[in-house]
Amino acid sequence: MILIMNKEYKHPLYNIWHGMKNRCYNVKHDSYKYYGARGVTICDRWLRSFSNFVEDMGSRPSKDFQIDRIDNNGNYEPSNCRWASRSANAHNRSTSWGIQVDYEKWNDIMSKIEIL
Repeated sequence: MILIMNKEYKHPLYNIWHGMKNRCYNVKHDSYKYYGARGVTICDRWLRSFSNFVEDMGSRPSKDFQIDRIDNNGNYEPSNCRWASRSANAHNRSTSWGIQVDYEKWNDIMSKIEIL
């Protein structure tokens, strides 16, 4: 059993760290299917120590920022995590689709179409 120091529990990043652990390891958590069930884990350094997580991530720029995994298929670890705005984080999801258009090819195709 791990005792949580009152000081850590009141830290502004504690709920983020705790939520991250729940998403990855608590099969009853609503979001487990998007994290733990997909094989997303937390590095040992962060899993074992809240203070290591805080040391590596630093302060959150504002309450509008969330923890973001740069590689959405990667784990929670210092080299793959950053603070990102909610909108930026929303674009970095496995359900997000990106569409890229080669406008030079598009214009070439459109120039060959006869408009009635």
